[in-house]
Amino acid sequence: MFSNALIAFLVAISGGTWIYSKLMKQTGNNTKNSIIGAAISAGVIFLVVVTLVGMVSHR
Repeated sequence: MFSNALIAFLVAISGGTWIYSKLMKQTGNNTKNSIIGAAISAGVIFLVVVTLVGMVSHR
């Protein structure tokens, strides 16, 4: 129904948002570092999920 990239994108956005909120609390509202950390994490999450979904759906 959904493409692998769309599923990975949604998971990465969700994970990145969660990580951003955690970093904002931990760094005392340091927006720049929180955005950088969340963006890098979301990119890694995207790559991992695309790989995993591709392996699972490629029977």
